[in-house]
Order: sequence, then structure tokens, then C-alpha cells
Amino acid sequence: MTTDVQAPGRRGSMVSHPEAMSRTPADTCITLTKSHWMQSSIIFVAAALLLVLADILFLWFHPGTHRIEIGNFRDKFFLTQVNSQEVDDQGITYRWTSEQSTIWITEIGNIDHALFTLELGGRPEPTDVQLTLNDEPWVELVATEQPRVYTMVMPPDMSEQVRIGISSSTFTVPGDPRQLGIKIEGFSLTLPRESIPLPTFAQYFAQLVIILAAQLTVIRLGWTWSKQAILVGVLAVALGVLLSFLLLLTYAYIPRLAIASVALAVLTWGLLPVAEQRLGWMDSPREVRLLWTIMLIACAVRLIGVTYTTFGSQDLGINLDRLYRTFQGEMIIIKGSHEFADGLTLYPTGPYLTVAIGATFLSDYPTLMQGALALLDGTTVLLVAILTRSLGGNRDAGRFAMVLYAGSIAAFGTMSYGFQQQIFSQWFTIPIILLLFFADTPPQPRTWILATVLLLFAVFSHIGVAILYFTWFGFIGLLMLIAYRGFNRSWWWGAALTIVSVILAFGLLYVDIFGSKIDHLSHNVTGEETTTLFPGATGLLVRGLRLGYSDAGLVLLPLGLLLIWWAHPNFKRIIVLAALILTVFFYLFVDLLTALQVRYFYFALPLVLASIGIALGYLSIYSRWVRWGSWLFVLSIALQTTALWFMATFANGKISMTPLTH
Repeated sequence: MTTDVQAPGRRGSMVSHPEAMSRTPADTCITLTKSHWMQSSIIFVAAALLLVLADILFLWFHPGTHRIEIGNFRDKFFLTQVNSQEVDDQGITYRWTSEQSTIWITEIGNIDHALFTLELGGRPEPTDVQLTLNDEPWVELVATEQPRVYTMVMPPDMSEQVRIGISSSTFTVPGDPRQLGIKIEGFSLTLPRESIPLPTFAQYFAQLVIILAAQLTVIRLGWTWSKQAILVGVLAVALGVLLSFLLLLTYAYIPRLAIASVALAVLTWGLLPVAEQRLGWMDSPREVRLLWTIMLIACAVRLIGVTYTTFGSQDLGINLDRLYRTFQGEMIIIKGSHEFADGLTLYPTGPYLTVAIGATFLSDYPTLMQGALALLDGTTVLLVAILTRSLGGNRDAGRFAMVLYAGSIAAFGTMSYGFQQQIFSQWFTIPIILLLFFADTPPQPRTWILATVLLLFAVFSHIGVAILYFTWFGFIGLLMLIAYRGFNRSWWWGAALTIVSVILAFGLLYVDIFGSKIDHLSHNVTGEETTTLFPGATGLLVRGLRLGYSDAGLVLLPLGLLLIWWAHPNFKRIIVLAALILTVFFYLFVDLLTALQVRYFYFALPLVLASIGIALGYLSIYSRWVRWGSWLFVLSIALQTTALWFMATFANGKISMTPLTH
């Protein structure tokens, strides 16, 4: 029986130790009989037929015109050799072509007599424009001083990939070295419905893979045949809608979704049995499967966004460059960085070496880079639930914390801006906490060895992470001295291994830039004069705090931390938590004093959300209305931030950076 801090009328006690409960295989495993597989097969066949019908119906009833607006970063997916986007006085966005530019259209299906419309803006002088179709002469037209729209009939039986070449004379303007051809404000493809529209084989096959992977996933989760039928039915309709409305992008987007779906299915079949066996202390296997389902939803939300064809995180180009350098054998990358006052800094290749493993199976490196980190961040959701339950939270507390992290604006921000190093290192934060939290008091040498290995993984990602984590371990050592009233064997083990880690990190990584970094900081930071006592005390700091944790969350946070202390009054047990809190306050003070920061808001996110979840779980047991209100609060935050995430990935929305870098 698990005793929770949330039990009213009691001083809370420790939750059950992970090894304190054992379950037989019958308790944890789902038995799938031949009849189960037969029912699931019938459901899949029905879904395949429904998918064909959905594709046909939505393609048929779609207006048939697919327009690409020119002048935002997403149009680059269709254009090559064009100039940067611009906006005129009327707010119309456009791009200038060069002497030779190309529009790419891929896998729209077997359509006869498609209409291609090109929207041209005016130019100083008229010029002839030659259009080619797959390198063959096609149409000649004139770009005039006034905007014009040209519509052309495309030949039947086009190839899977259509290249529309645009050739024209160019001109220059004073002060602008660019060669400017014609002004493109947009283009569209209209597909007349002369016969029943069908998806291409590649499109339909990728859709089927998504449905099959999703069904296999929920089969392992123990879903009944009726729930499976509802899921695959909804998926079939959704994929039909997706195909019709994003026809020009689906040739790349749907296969990416298929790969992501297969990855989640493999993850579930491979690791869920382990989770059911090892996490039995949290509750029943059914609860573990529910938490796993929430984790999968979090992963899906992230993967649906990062795999979208025209999405690219802010630092994607930088991260791809580092990935390619890692492929070439560069284990130490030294480059200039805006986040370090434009000085040189060193980027360890830990995240890129991890991602490089997937290059064996996937050559789409942008998808590989962003998808792998989305999976890491999505699975962190489950780690947050484990942390919450370990610290004394009840079932609701674990679920609350999970949903809060799944919809965290800070987590979405790291993916939107491409802060791969933070996502990678964050994945090791909770395992370190759990390892030292459940260790003997004081920790044994083997515990310190494992903790140091996890520490080195995290440190091998970013210099800011190294600063945070080494400070954290330093505070752990300091608090151990206080708690144990002196040096003991465990302290010496921890201190020795931490010092060895610092030496390894410095000797193998940061020694190459140490001198230049000190010199740069002395001229760009300590050399600045200010009349303000706390130059870092800005409105952005407060705004980042409120956005990252929410106003209500900040109110609940002290209660959650108090409840953790209530459940674990032995200070020696929670040294790792106290050290983390001290680390955050230390760098908050540094931020206030110098306006220099490491991303300590994000570093503290798992513990903060676990504490908020524990507080909500404690309050929820006193009233059904409070419980419903808690769920309303949690879901409202998660749904709002998820909507913002999809606006940022599918449209032109923007996620605030202040919870990460204020």
C-alpha cells in the first residue's frame, strides 16, 4: 500500500520504494490471444477502406486550388535561387527572383489539365520571362510595371516532381548588390475534378503505416476493439483532411509522420513492458499504461509539429552544421555565439553524437535532428510523473505534473528555437535526482559512479549546462558536510568523482577556449560600468518567471515544496533537491547582480512542475470541486500552450523566449 503526503489528518510519509512492491508477470503483462489479433486485423482492413473513401471525398470536395503565399520563411520549401522576403507599403509580401529561379512541386497525383497560376508584382521596366517545365521550354510571358496574374494549363501525365524554371533579365538598385528579376507575390495550383481523385500509392501507403503503427501501439496499451475502431476511424478521416488541404506538402509530411508513428510503436512495444515491471510501486499496471499514454500524446504533439514540412527551428541551420561537423569527426566545435556576447565558445558534440545514431536509418537530417530531440522531450514527461510520485505525490499529482510538462511553454520554446543542448541535458536531470534521492544515506560509491556518468552525459552538451550541473553537485557536497557534520567516506567519493569530472570536462573540452573566454568576459562584462545595484532585475525576468511557471503555479509552488519536506522530513534524503534549489537561487542572484544568466528557469522546470502537481494533488482530495478545478487549471494551461505550439509550427505564431533566455 502506498502512503501519500496528501492523506488528510496525517503527517505525510514516504511513498513506497520502487523495489518495495513486486508483481507477477500476470499482473503486468497483457495477454493477446488469436481472437484479439483477428479482431484487430478486421478493424485495420475496415480502416484501410475508410481511408480510401476519406481521401476521395475530401479531395473531391476540396475547392481544388492550393495557393502558396510568397514572402514568409515557409515558401522557401518550394523556391530555390530567390532573394529574401520583403513587404511593400501595402503589406503585400513578395520575393524577387534571380536570373534563374525554380518553383518545385512534388507528387500531387495523376491530374489532367492542372492550372498553374503565377502572381507577379510590378517592376521598373517590362521584361520577357521564360518558363520551363522539367527543363523543357513551356511558356513565355511579360512581367510589366503593373502587377499581373498569369494562369497556364499544365500538360497531362506530369512526372512526380515538377520543376518550373523562371528565367528573366535582372536589374539592380543603388545600394543593393542583389540581382533582381521579377517580383513573385504568390502562386497556386488548381486541380480540376474531371474524374475520381485518388491518392498516389506513396501517399496511401504512408497513411496506412500511420494507422497500423497507431493501432499496434494502442493494442499494447490494452485498448479494447471498440476503442481501436474509434481511433483508427478518426485517424483515417484526419489523414484524408490532411491530404486534401496540404496536398503540396503531404509528399514529405506524411512519410515523416509515418516514421514518427513507427518510432512510437517500437518505443511502446520495447519499453512499456519494462515500465510496467519497474514502476509497479506507483500503482497498478493500468495506471502505468495511462501515464504511458499521456507520454505518447506529448510525444505526438511535439512530433506532429517538428516534422511539419515547412517547420524549422530558429537554430536548425546552426545545429545541422554542427551535426555535419560531427559526422566528419570534429568532437570539439569552437564558434562565435550571440549568447556569449558574440565571443567564441565551445560546443560539445554530445547531442549530435546521440542523434547521429539515427542517421543509419534516416537521411532526412532536419527531421532526424528535430524529431530525436522531440522524442527526448516527450519522454521527459514520464520522468516528471515518476519524480512527482517519488516525492510523495498521489495519482492525481503525477498526472497533473505530467500534463503541465506536456504543455509547458518552456519545453515548447526549446524546440521552437532549437535549443537542442538544453533538451538533451534536461533528460538527465530527473534520473540524477531519483538516483541520489533513493540512494542509501549517505550514498554508496556505486551510486556516485552512476550519478557521475549521468553528470558527464549532461555536461557533454553545453558550457552553460556544465556550469549549472557542476554548481549543483558542489552544493550537494556542501549540504552533505552540514548534514553529516563533517567528511565521511561517501563525501570523499562524491567529491573525488565530481573533481575528476571537472578535470575531464576542462581538460578535454574547455581548456582550448578558457583564456580567450576570460579575456572576453573581462572586457564585455566586468569592464562595464553601471549605476544600478541589480542590473538584471528587469521586467523580462519577472515575465519569464510568470510565463514559465504560470501565476497560479508560483502561488502553489511553496505549498508543494512544503509538502515534499513534510513527506520526507529527513534532510539527508532530500539533499539533492535542496542543492538544486540553492543552485537556482544562486544563479538568480548572479542574474540580478550581473545580468548574466544560464538557463536556470528551464533547469528547475521538472522540480517546479512536480511541486505544483503535488500541491494540486493534496488540495484535490478534499473536494470533488477542487479536483475538477485543478484539472480545469492544468488542462487550460496545456491546451493554450499546445495551440500556441501548433501556431508556431504550422503558421506564423511565435513562442516567447523569456522563460528560457530573458
